Amino acid sequence: MRSVFFYILIVIAAFSTMAGNKEKTYPKVTLTLNDGTVIDGFLRSDLHNAGGKVSVSVNPDGKKMSYKISEINSLNVTGSDSENVMYIPIHIWDSYSKKVDKNPYLATICFKGNHVTGYRMPAQYIRSSAAVPSSNFQSYSWKYEAWFFCYKTDDNDIIKIFYTYIPVKKAPNLKSIIKDARKNFKEYPVVAETIENEGITAEEIIDNPCVMLEILDKSLK
Repeated sequence: MRSVFFYILIVIAAFSTMAGNKEKTYPKVTLTLNDGTVIDGFLRSDLHNAGGKVSVSVNPDGKKMSYKISEINSLNVTGSDSENVMYIPIHIWDSYSKKVDKNPYLATICFKGNHVTGYRMPAQYIRSSAAVPSSNFQSYSWKYEAWFFCYKTDDNDIIKIFYTYIPVKKAPNLKSIIKDARKNFKEYPVVAETIENEGITAEEIIDNPCVMLEILDKSLK
């Protein structure tokens, strides 16, 4: 029995060593700062949890250099599929304080119409377990990648959130999508009306929230 237990420990140790030796890969980036400085290197931050700063390094295992998002002009990220995604800082409207947030967030342009620009901003959703009274208090939390979809029109530079994508939450039905569209496009009731009258499905909007921006863009002259 002892020898079997010892063998199990060896196997666990072997797997731990393999996991420890596995080299982590980082996306390649080109970071351009507001002062014109260009840094080619590797992304060392999770953009879904940037926290106001982005870290990069010249080499994959090199020293991390952190920059405030307010210092960044653009961040070009090359993914594992060699696709380039350009992130730029934006200031979004805070619906709670009723003013534009002074802190910028990185986002990528996901829609560009004649009169409307859409942005997709990485975010993080944290789900925590409820505390259960016990002699041994424990709580757990899980973090998931989420996205905020935002827009602005040519006649208004304020960038507002109009849709939130959280992969682990139940997908919204058409009724709730229309209700949110009436609120998020309060100045443009045509968006909710078109969704309701033209038979656009919830699945279409969930798959591509920028469908709503296409509606808005077509309505503006």
